[in-house]
Amino acid sequence: MNVKGELQRAGVILITMDSLDYNKGVLKTMEDLSPEKIVYVILDKTYMSIDTNFKQNGIDTANVFYINITREKIGAKESTKHYYLSSNSALTELAIVINNLLKRGYTHIVFDSITNLLIYNDGMKTRKFLIDLTNKIKQANAKGVYYAIENDSTKDLINNMNMVVDKTIALSLR
Repeated sequence: MNVKGELQRAGVILITMDSLDYNKGVLKTMEDLSPEKIVYVILDKTYMSIDTNFKQNGIDTANVFYINITREKIGAKESTKHYYLSSNSALTELAIVINNLLKRGYTHIVFDSITNLLIYNDGMKTRKFLIDLTNKIKQANAKGVYYAIENDSTKDLINNMNMVVDKTIALSLR
């Protein structure tokens, strides 16, 4: 799969995969997109662990801006490379930060992963946020990649997102 090529034909894509393919799928996507100006939204890992993993796998992170909710240490501050959300369910704050970064010239939004939003928010609120985000990405002439882990609890969200994104790719790396 060539994510960059897929994004040339479709502005926002949803990549579904099972948990066993997840890490390889993320690395493949970032390898394809490097060195684009990327906003990488992380909900379940630390900024440093993701950045280190990318670098160890030969991915250039010079143009990657991270947004996450997991602070590496108490009192950690935002920088030119990352921003910490105030809480797990701060979707309005997240939308504002992404919008500001799109205005600053970031061309790609990678969301790791949309199904993790269901841990912190109800399904309706999550769907509304993702529909609004997809529209913002398209209005900014940017590109978007959403990852989703396939399982019973995420089926409804994935089905709803299939109607919103330009293309859905079921990834299997085994």
